Amino acid sequence: MEKNWQAILETERVASRTIYVQGCGRNVNLGAYWRGKYYLSFRADPSEAVFRAKAFAYTLEHLPLTFDARQRFACGMETYQVMEVPEEIKNDYAVCIGANAGRGCRNFTVGNDHTVPDYRTVLSIGLDGILARIAESRRYHTDAKSLANLQAMEIGVNAIKAFSLRFAESLKETDPELSACLTRIAGPAPKSFFDALQLVWLLFIALQSQGRNHDALGRIDQYLIDFYRHDIANGTLTRDDALDMLCHIWTKVEGVHDTTNIAIAGITPDGEDATNELSYLALEATGLVKSPSTNLSARFHDRTPDEFYQACAKLISTGIGFPAVFNDEVTIPMLEQVGVKTEHARDYCMVGCVETLVAGRQQAWSDGRFDTQLCFETVLKRLDTYETYEDLYNDLLAEIAKRIQAYVDNYNANLACYSPDRLPDPVLSAFTQDCIARALDLNDGGSIYRRFHGVGMMGIGTITDSLSVLKKLVFEEKRVEKKEVMAALEANFEGHEALRQMFINATPKYGNDDDYADSIAVDLVRRFGEMWRPHKTLDGGQFFSCMATNISNIPAGRMVGATPDGRLAHTALSDAASPNAGYDRKGPTAFIKSICKPDYTQQNCTVVNLRFSPDYFQGENGIDHFCALLKEFVRGRGHEMQFNVTDNADLQDAREHPEKYGSLVVRVSGFSAYFTRLDPSIQDDIIRRRAHVK
Repeated sequence: MEKNWQAILETERVASRTIYVQGCGRNVNLGAYWRGKYYLSFRADPSEAVFRAKAFAYTLEHLPLTFDARQRFACGMETYQVMEVPEEIKNDYAVCIGANAGRGCRNFTVGNDHTVPDYRTVLSIGLDGILARIAESRRYHTDAKSLANLQAMEIGVNAIKAFSLRFAESLKETDPELSACLTRIAGPAPKSFFDALQLVWLLFIALQSQGRNHDALGRIDQYLIDFYRHDIANGTLTRDDALDMLCHIWTKVEGVHDTTNIAIAGITPDGEDATNELSYLALEATGLVKSPSTNLSARFHDRTPDEFYQACAKLISTGIGFPAVFNDEVTIPMLEQVGVKTEHARDYCMVGCVETLVAGRQQAWSDGRFDTQLCFETVLKRLDTYETYEDLYNDLLAEIAKRIQAYVDNYNANLACYSPDRLPDPVLSAFTQDCIARALDLNDGGSIYRRFHGVGMMGIGTITDSLSVLKKLVFEEKRVEKKEVMAALEANFEGHEALRQMFINATPKYGNDDDYADSIAVDLVRRFGEMWRPHKTLDGGQFFSCMATNISNIPAGRMVGATPDGRLAHTALSDAASPNAGYDRKGPTAFIKSICKPDYTQQNCTVVNLRFSPDYFQGENGIDHFCALLKEFVRGRGHEMQFNVTDNADLQDAREHPEKYGSLVVRVSGFSAYFTRLDPSIQDDIIRRRAHVK
């Protein structure tokens, strides 16, 4: 009997008290409460790492064990976050939350979440194997700090084991099969697909309970494939049952309701095509469950099989916004350029929305935003002082470089406030190479690779088209006086509508396979990458330019006046690495050729939003046409693309009658969401993107 996955999604929402209302959050954090309770109740250890690990263990001892009969796997957001303070902790909830906050914690900006533990190793040796590695490391590290780090990691791993056994005991009568699974995974390496998947999810939730968000499940089809094939060969698992398990995990992700990235396919560490049976099952599960939180990312390369193109295209055609597509032929060289070993670079995954991470071997990701338009606005105020376009362009680059240095200085000053000794991360360290062997915290040199801090360079389409207007109409053809441009921008084009229409229609625009405009974008992307690459974080990490800014183009646009591309003051900028919405007039092939021209091997991540009308996929050749576009993207060395398949009439109707469209999922930027639950400004930004038709 086919399951109603939408009903099971609702089960997860209710279990986790998840409320999807703009501005509402899950504001009762049981994890923070129990950590604070420990800090108040027990004497601090000489080692901060040990003290925090003990607080983690204490927390897992006290978190509630909730389970619904329709669920197949234990643990979820309901384990650590709810909407109302439980009656039994009301008296001291605020005090304990305050104690946790007072102890201090890392945040996203300095690398707390958006991470992936070393799932592959955990599954290959089990929790007992991790503990054995800690014991082995003690033979080589005898100084007090190293021993304290190893003790803290050991406490964290044992806490997860104990939590699994406690959950097993609670289910012994009601779900003996799951109880036995939880007992098994608390020891040696898992032997079955079911056990491996439960161990991955248990570790995921344990890390989330520490106050992390938007962690990823990584390359799930790679680290689970051996378990799948073993069980299939032994007759202990069927394809349908494996699909059912993945669907249940996908619904658990919905309960967490973070952007949880799941990477599939791509290249194996030894350079072979990684597409396998689970790659296709992951696509199928995503289509069945239809949760916007399962941020599925498909990796492509020059040898990706046609069958995988077809399977991805069919899921994209449903309009769910998954998978986003990534190009290994760009991402792997990008990682190699900053010293990542080839076999590790090939094993990359995405965290959060689209951010590239060396899974299980690196500090957590962090990022920020850089509004290039504010730099451009400064330059435009002295437009009449430039004799040539080159003068203007070079001054713009100098202004950007100056503000980049200020950003770097500010970030490093902030990072200096989060020393590893004061704010260690022993639990994640236990599951990150090579912290155990080095007996070091992952933020203190323990991880193989240091942090990546990405900086989103906002509005490439807006600035490219604006420069195209100035270059052509002002400096080359001299059809418009500089003072006239300045006056029009100052007036927000009021009284200058004819000039605005000239700006919009009389010059080449990025996204139309026109080298005049595209070459500007090519140079800007190159310059951005070159400007950020020399800068290092205080602890030896790498600053990266990113052409990925999610919905920041909307608030960033509110801070900026009118621009020479015809954009009105305080309206949204172009989004991420996409051409200006509506200015891509020559169809999807020209669009893709344009966005493939910049060299993205110096950019950690990009976001390109391409929208289609549903009729594009109709007919016997619709999917084939779309696959041809995907292949052009890979061949042309584009970096990332994601898709909306929506009709404006439907979107407008959804705004007017949201009750009819509660399950309508759209791709927003680096993530998907329920359309009717988006802020109206974000809905507007999606609607204004050109929907390409057949």
